[in-house]
Amino acid sequence: MSNEIKNQNIKGKFADRVDGINYKTQTLSGVTDKEGKFEYRQGETITFSIGKLVIGSAIGKELITTADIVYSVGGDIKKIKNRVVTNLSRFVQSLCGKIHLEKGFCITNEIVDCINKYYKKINFDQEEDAFTKDAIITVLMEELNYTLRSPEHARNHLRRTMNGIRKLTDVKIPTRDDSYLLADVYLPIKAGKYPVIMSHAGYGKAFWFGCISNETEFQKHEKMEDNYFEGIKESTPFIDFHIQLAGEEVPDQLPPGGTEINPLLDHVSEGFEIANTFDWVPDGYIVIRVDGRGTGNTPGMFEQFSKHEAEDYYDAIEWAGTHEWSNGNVGLYGASYYAMDMISVSSLQPPHLKAMIPIAGDVDYYRDVLYSGGGLFSPFSFIAKHSCGEWKGVDFVNIAKEQPFDEPDKCPCYSSNPDDIKVPFLAVMPLECPGLHTRGTSELYINAVSENKKLMICSEVGVHFWMYKLEIVNQHKAFMAYWLKDEKNTIMDEAPVKMMIRTGIHGFYWKEENEWPVARTEYRKLYLNADAGKLQKSTEEVESKVEYKADDMTSSITFISDAMEEDTTLAGYFKLKLFCSSTTEDMAVKVNIRVLDEDGEEVPYDVQYTVPKNPINPKCYPVTSGSLKISHRKLDAEKSTEYRPYHTHKSEDYRPLCNEEIVECDIEIWPSTVEIRKGWRLCLEIVPAEDVLNNSYQKNAKNKIYTGNKYNSYLQVPVI
Repeated sequence: MSNEIKNQNIKGKFADRVDGINYKTQTLSGVTDKEGKFEYRQGETITFSIGKLVIGSAIGKELITTADIVYSVGGDIKKIKNRVVTNLSRFVQSLCGKIHLEKGFCITNEIVDCINKYYKKINFDQEEDAFTKDAIITVLMEELNYTLRSPEHARNHLRRTMNGIRKLTDVKIPTRDDSYLLADVYLPIKAGKYPVIMSHAGYGKAFWFGCISNETEFQKHEKMEDNYFEGIKESTPFIDFHIQLAGEEVPDQLPPGGTEINPLLDHVSEGFEIANTFDWVPDGYIVIRVDGRGTGNTPGMFEQFSKHEAEDYYDAIEWAGTHEWSNGNVGLYGASYYAMDMISVSSLQPPHLKAMIPIAGDVDYYRDVLYSGGGLFSPFSFIAKHSCGEWKGVDFVNIAKEQPFDEPDKCPCYSSNPDDIKVPFLAVMPLECPGLHTRGTSELYINAVSENKKLMICSEVGVHFWMYKLEIVNQHKAFMAYWLKDEKNTIMDEAPVKMMIRTGIHGFYWKEENEWPVARTEYRKLYLNADAGKLQKSTEEVESKVEYKADDMTSSITFISDAMEEDTTLAGYFKLKLFCSSTTEDMAVKVNIRVLDEDGEEVPYDVQYTVPKNPINPKCYPVTSGSLKISHRKLDAEKSTEYRPYHTHKSEDYRPLCNEEIVECDIEIWPSTVEIRKGWRLCLEIVPAEDVLNNSYQKNAKNKIYTGNKYNSYLQVPVI
C-alpha cells in the first residue's frame, strides 16, 4: 500500500447518525457529526466512547454498528443476540430519549455528564434481565428521564442497520382531501434514488399484521420480529388467525390448534401477504407499507374496497414517485386484500405506477368476492377492523347483504374495469382457495388490456408460503427490476403463463404456456346419468332423475366417470349444464370436482393444505368448485364464452322457481389444473350451497336433477 493511500483520510459513519460520540484512531481523533460521520485511515482501528465510557473498538470501515465494536462478535449478524452486543445496543439506542432513533440524535453535555458519573460501574456483560434491573443503569436512565429499550427492540433496529435498512415510522402521506395516510418507509441506508415497492390495505403495518396502540402491543410485535429473525418459529391456528385478521377478539371455545379442523398457519414472513423488507431493500428498493384511512393511527373513515380507498392509494403512489429518494418508478406487491387494492388503483392509472404483482386478487366484487354464483357463499367476507382508537368505518358486508343483485351504484366496493388496467403485471392465481381470488385473478389476466402481463398458477399456499420462497422471490425481483430499474433481463422473454399442474397426493410439476386459457384446450362433455350415477361420453336416450334434500349440507349426489384410459391433464375452466327443479322457489347449488383412485378412495390434490376441513363433511378439498343460485340463471350472451358462463345477476333477470318446473342452467366452475392418472376416475359432486343471506327457502325442500334425452345435463372439462 502506498504512503499516499495510507495517509488519506477516509469517512465512515457510526450507525444511527449519532452526533457527539468521541472517536480516536492511531492518527486521528474527533467527535461524530450529525450524520454520525467520523474519519480514519486505511487499516486503522477506531475506538469509540461516550464521555469517559469506552464502548468498543473496530477496524475502520464505511458503516460501524454496535455489533462491530464488540470484539468477540466482530460484526457477525448471526451473533447479535450476544448479551454484550444486545445490552450495549439497548444502552446507546436509549440515549435518543423521546426522539425517534431513525431521525438521528445528539449526545448532549447532560448525557455525557451523567454517564461520567457512573461509567466505571456500567457493565454490559450480564444477562438481559439483569441489565434491565441493574441499579446503575436504572439510576442513570432515571436521571436522564429516558427509558431503557427492550432487548428485542434494540436487536431489531440493529439487525436492520446491519442489512443496510433505515426505517422511518408513521410518515405522513398527504391525500387530495387535505387529510393524510401513515406509512412505514424502509430505505437503503446508502443515499440514492431507488424504485419503490408499496402495499396498501387495512390489516395494519405492524410486524406480521395489526396496529400498535400501547406499549404492551409495541413490545409484543418487537418480540415477534426478533423471534422471526432468530429462527424461533411462531404459528397461529387458522380460525384464530382469521378472527384476528378481522380485528376481532378470539373467543374461548374454538377447535384446538394443530388439528385438521383448525390447522396451524406458520408465520413465514415479516408482514402477512406483503413484501419482506429484508428481501427487497438490500437489493436497492424502498419498501413502503401504508395504513389505509381508518387503519392504525391513520385518521378518517375506513372504507374497505371502496373507490375512495383506491384514490387514497393513488395519492400514496404519486407521493412516493415524486419523493427525493425515489427514482420515479413505483411497483405494487402483495396478496389477497393487498392485491385487490392494487388492481383497483391500477385502473385509475396513476402516472408513477410502473408495475404490479397482484397475488390472489379480484376484479369483480360481486362475482369474485361477495356473491359468487348469485348467493352470499363466500366464507371470507369480513371487515378488517384494525384501528388504534374507536373503529369508524363502512360495513360493506351488511350493505352487500341488502343488495343481492349486481348493482354497482349501490355497492360500496369498487369493481375495476379491465379495459383501464394497462400497467405491466405478474398475477398469481391460487388453487385450493375457498370462495374467492381464483376467478378474479384469472379474469384479470384474460381481460386486462395491458400489453405486458404474466400469469402464474399455483397452490393456495402460494399466498402464505410460496411467495416467500427464494425461487419465487427471485422471479418477482426480476419482474420488478425489468420495469422499475430498467434492467433488461430475460423475464419478459419467458412464457407468459406458468402453471402448476397438480398430480395428486401432494405432487406437482410446472408447465409453461403462451396463453390462458390454453389455446389448444379440448372441451370435452361428460353427460350425467342419474340412474347409474355416472359421467359418460354420450347422453342417454332415457330420461332419469335423482333427488336430494335442500337443507342437509351433508346430502349430496355424485356422478363418476369411467376409469381414465391414459394420464389426462385438465387445465382451465370447467362448467356444468344442469336441468333441475325444486319443491320451493329457489335452489342454491354447489358443485365439487373430485378424483377417485383405483380403489375408489379420493385423491388429495392440495399441495400443502392450510384450510380447515369441514367437521361435518371432512372430505379432501376439491379439485375445483362452483356455485349458482338458480334464480340467477339468466346468462349474458355477449360475455359468456364456450368455457365460462357469465350470469347477469340483475334484479330484472331474477327468475324464481315455481310448481317444480324444470329449468336449464349453466353453472360456472372455477378454473383449476390437475393431472388424472390412468385408472383414476373423475367425480362430480352436487350438494346444497349454504346461503348465508337467506336459506329459508331451503328448509324441508327437495331438489331434483334431470338427465337423459332432452335433459342433456353435462359436465364440461378442459383437456390439454
